[in-house]
Amino acid sequence: MTLVYGIDFGTSQSALMISTGGTPVVVRDPIAPGESSVPTSVCLDATGRVLVGAAAERARLLRPDLYTSGFKRDFGGPTPTYLGDTPLWSHELAAAVLGFLRDLARSTAPGEPDGVVLTVPAAWEVDEQRLVVKAAELAGFDLDRLWLVPEPVAAATDFLDTERLPLTALVYDLGGGTFDCALARTDGNGSFSTAGIPGYLPKLGGRDFDREILERIRAEFPEQSKPLYTATANDDITLLGRRLSLREQAEKLKIRLSRVKSRTETLTPLGPNVQFTLTRAELAGMLKPLLEDTFTTCTATLERAELTWNQIDRVVAVGGSSRLPFVGELLGQYTGLPVVRGDSPELAVVRGATLLAQRKTAAREKPWTANTIRAPRMRRMSRAPLGTPGAFAVALNRNGTRLAVGGRGFVRMYACDPWQFLWERTPSRWSPYITNLAFSTDGTRLVASGYDWTVRVYRVVDGLHMRQLRYDDWVFNATLGDTGMAMATVTADGVARVYDGTTERLSVQLTGPAPVSLAGDLLAVGGPDAAQVWRVSTGTKIAELSHGSPVVAVALNATFLATGSTDGTAAVWNVHTGQRQQTLRHDGPVRAVTLTYGAAFLGTASDDFTARAWRVTDGTELTRTTHGTWSRAVAFTGPDHLISACHDGTVRTAPISATVSGIRTQWTETGSHLATPRDPATRDH
Repeated sequence: MTLVYGIDFGTSQSALMISTGGTPVVVRDPIAPGESSVPTSVCLDATGRVLVGAAAERARLLRPDLYTSGFKRDFGGPTPTYLGDTPLWSHELAAAVLGFLRDLARSTAPGEPDGVVLTVPAAWEVDEQRLVVKAAELAGFDLDRLWLVPEPVAAATDFLDTERLPLTALVYDLGGGTFDCALARTDGNGSFSTAGIPGYLPKLGGRDFDREILERIRAEFPEQSKPLYTATANDDITLLGRRLSLREQAEKLKIRLSRVKSRTETLTPLGPNVQFTLTRAELAGMLKPLLEDTFTTCTATLERAELTWNQIDRVVAVGGSSRLPFVGELLGQYTGLPVVRGDSPELAVVRGATLLAQRKTAAREKPWTANTIRAPRMRRMSRAPLGTPGAFAVALNRNGTRLAVGGRGFVRMYACDPWQFLWERTPSRWSPYITNLAFSTDGTRLVASGYDWTVRVYRVVDGLHMRQLRYDDWVFNATLGDTGMAMATVTADGVARVYDGTTERLSVQLTGPAPVSLAGDLLAVGGPDAAQVWRVSTGTKIAELSHGSPVVAVALNATFLATGSTDGTAAVWNVHTGQRQQTLRHDGPVRAVTLTYGAAFLGTASDDFTARAWRVTDGTELTRTTHGTWSRAVAFTGPDHLISACHDGTVRTAPISATVSGIRTQWTETGSHLATPRDPATRDH
């Protein structure tokens, strides 16, 4: 008899099923035997013992400072979660949950499983996968019998395994904390396969729906809510317990509205007589912007597979949050397709995982093994430097039509003329600052690096998360090449790396963090007193251009390199001859440089609050813009205007002329819209 497990490690709920060849059996939490899943929650009791699942949920109101959940959303983050004074890394918390599920399974069906399938988000990179495997190892699972499977693939297995008609389906997996989607095809003979690259929104799910309900409550009862959210838990430990209790009521209200059209709740954390009524129609209106974000992610998934909605036969809705009736209704309206949803959509992933575990065990597929998995080296994040409130990094595309602003964990995109807010992403709550932003040469991609040790690439037109790299240290600088596929990064340990697609092409050890620029096969990096130019294809250094002081900004094209230095000068070099074409001076460090095609004009931005345009042939200053603080980004809008952005997010344009005049303000990031941006896609994709 073959014993296998299927495991769905979820953001808010996790589940494990057992199969010995017959109908799979769900393992149940003994404290909540009527539930088919276990809360992905951890709490410490008074003795420091780890409580998991329903026991943790019961204990959280008494010990809210020793409780956590939802840690899957920031899996692999660079700082631990503190339960009281005890630091626990995300993989250690995951190990506690997986170990609890394993113990329940062994009490239900004694013995070690012959095979285990553990599902993971479709877009998790190798580092997250290695880390969850490490968690499984800590939980006592045998890695020689373990497989990782993307969550939408498992869901597709559950729904399409018995399909006997050739069809193409889109799996729409809306869970408690994340959203996945994937394409699946059946051949009519009982087998199916996935197609294309799955879509993923790491911070959109039922927890965000709960947050919207809480915001509605706070807006309707501002006076009663104010004490809970203006004081800190350190002032009164019961405050945190009341907040958690209110969040629990919001979650239960959401669940009840999947069965009834209207519900009134007494919000006891706000007072004994506070009555709150919410209808299903009102909830649908509140959540529609968030759901539209999932729909556009599905469309992007189709586009990457070069398909249209007309080529899809049906949509399969899974995940606990898809139980809300209006989710399927809005999805059907958006796609124009039939939406299929089973009786227990929240169990689709674990059922599919169990079926896959049976198949992989029978086929003796090679699993993940202990000698190929190593947990990534983890260090505590060093203290980030302080910046002004709001913007810490700004970038302009080459023609000055788009502005990217990065701040305390956010990336925002704007159209410059006319002014328009386009989108916002919040890559990670662990990232106090976005350290650097850069557009690809063709303007279609944006790269963002930060103190959460990641580099993320977004599509400029809609903010779609295209790619992510994770490092062992914070990323000082990153830049993109001509198409956005080539990428160069520099981490705090002074290692510059160049990638072509996902393959590392070149690694250069520097003396410390430095700026980088890519142009075709050439890489330029700054340094303590010089700039280096490398040929990526051969890994050879072709030039070392001595500036005489730290080079903190570089801009490269096929022939020329512009450098900016802390000594207040900018220089233009011919990279092939090593000759300095021109030296130009500011009254403070030059933090950003840009060249027009052919290097006729140079744009510079400085800590002296100015951005300037220069004619390279004779060093003439053509125009100057003065900001209210440090200037950080500069671009040319065609041949006649210079556009610049400063540290506080303000942007100004100036006509290029032979005199320093004609400066006009374009717009500033101080209006009420920017103070409280509201875009439906306010999470990392």
